[in-house]
Amino acid sequence: MALHYSHPIAVIRAADSTPASFRWRDAEYAIAEFFWTWHLQDRWWEQPANPATATYSLHHGAQDRTYYRVCCRGSAGEQVFDLYHDAISNLWVLEMAHD
Repeated sequence: MALHYSHPIAVIRAADSTPASFRWRDAEYAIAEFFWTWHLQDRWWEQPANPATATYSLHHGAQDRTYYRVCCRGSAGEQVFDLYHDAISNLWVLEMAHD
């Protein structure tokens, strides 16, 4: 079963820019393993050729997200989460927690 949260989180990145750990609900979660990564960029065909002039996304609610399905191991055992980074808003979000 998966529980949907969509909560903003604080993320510490590794040298390769992937998440190394995150803070959620006053707890720290170290990422032990990546299961899957995917990218969602809607309405990409309407993006300007020059990203320096890209204002379309800000005015039309477009999304540019990189998702990570991760496994965290700790005193509570193994927990699997879906996190994403929104490149437009520069926010990290905990989307789902899997049982």
